[in-house]
Amino acid sequence: MGSLLDRLSEALAPRYKILHELARGGMGAVFLAQDTRLQSLVAIKVLLPELATAERADRFLQEARTLRGLSHPHIVPVHDVDENDGLFYYVMDYIEDETLADCLERGPLSRKETRKLGRDLLDALERVHKAGIVHRDIKPANVFFRDGRAILVDFGIAEPSPDSSEPTAGARQGGTPAYMPPEQGSQRSTPRTDIYAVGMVLYEALTCRQWISGEDPDDSLWSGVPWYFARVFRKALAIEPRDRWPNAETFRRRLWLTRVYQYRLRAAGLVAFGFAAGAAALSLAVERAPGAPPPGSLAIRFQPFEQT
Repeated sequence: MGSLLDRLSEALAPRYKILHELARGGMGAVFLAQDTRLQSLVAIKVLLPELATAERADRFLQEARTLRGLSHPHIVPVHDVDENDGLFYYVMDYIEDETLADCLERGPLSRKETRKLGRDLLDALERVHKAGIVHRDIKPANVFFRDGRAILVDFGIAEPSPDSSEPTAGARQGGTPAYMPPEQGSQRSTPRTDIYAVGMVLYEALTCRQWISGEDPDDSLWSGVPWYFARVFRKALAIEPRDRWPNAETFRRRLWLTRVYQYRLRAAGLVAFGFAAGAAALSLAVERAPGAPPPGSLAIRFQPFEQT
């Protein structure tokens, strides 16, 4: 039996020309391919054949159908879902731009960039959660940028939220340990699971420091974080899910309000600077006024008494 690339090339020809493998995870691999009909590059995710049990195949196809139904500017689009020659695969946009993880290798994002990143991710999650899905693997490597927009990818371990009508077998394993909320793996994931992960990602984006999941933070972790961001992040990163923001929409709105505090502080600083500059200018004008005594000296003028 040939390699997975060879098998996939044979199974998907002539519509798709497989170029090379892009990435491989625990359950699947992603290949770069050319859509020969549309003459465009696409990414094709395929379930590893040696792991393709009936349950895993169903889960993989469910992931693809989920993504295909989530048409959103901040979620990677899926165009095709199928099975061919025992290979389960789906076709999605190929995003050539860098990931958030790539960006953070150069340094932290600005406050404005962090705020926009949060708005994009939470806008995407609002759509995901309303569809009854929990992503469960939000991390810098799963956030791409295209034309200045954040794009959320990899719904490989997504699952129905507890209030959805989809069946579930309880808590499922999976996820990236460094970006998992304290409860993930031991109890059912909820939308607040994703809220915690977004809080971790935004904290890291602003500081270039990775948040330690499950620990009660001390004040040193907030060094360099403006108080108006810290207040919003702290609630997202609460250890108990019930103490976090109730949904992505509320989190997004509160995060966006931080710009008001930032601009007010900036305006107050400009006013204070204006007063200080005005006082300095006035002092200088007095010192330079015609006939004014030199600084530090006392001028006394004697005049004779007038005769009356």
